[in-house]
Amino acid sequence: MNSKLRWISWIGMIGFISCLVLEPLVFAQEKEAETTQETEATPESAGNRMLKRASHGISNMVYGPLEIPYQMKAEIKRSDPVRGFFPGLVKGVGWSIARNAVGLFEVLTFFREDEPVLPEFDTEWLYA
Repeated sequence: MNSKLRWISWIGMIGFISCLVLEPLVFAQEKEAETTQETEATPESAGNRMLKRASHGISNMVYGPLEIPYQMKAEIKRSDPVRGFFPGLVKGVGWSIARNAVGLFEVLTFFREDEPVLPEFDTEWLYA
């Protein structure tokens, strides 16, 4: 009986080890097939590009006022709270006006298939 348990345990261990060894090989082929399907995706339609541009313009107008505290924070980090407050305020007002103007421009000209004028607003600092 003892030798029978040994054989069963050896067969079980060999089966387990073979599953561990062969599993990455099997799933690697599936992942390669998935990546080739992803690269062959259809290009973005004109309607989606226009919607993306309009939404980018709206987000620029929404996040425009947040440029003021964002730039103030950046200037205060760059120097100190006393010397960074006023330059950050001025820079923030300038960026806020620019972001709102660009947002309005992108909303009014959403039908053009141009790239966004400004990069997306960094909202990560809001949650930090």
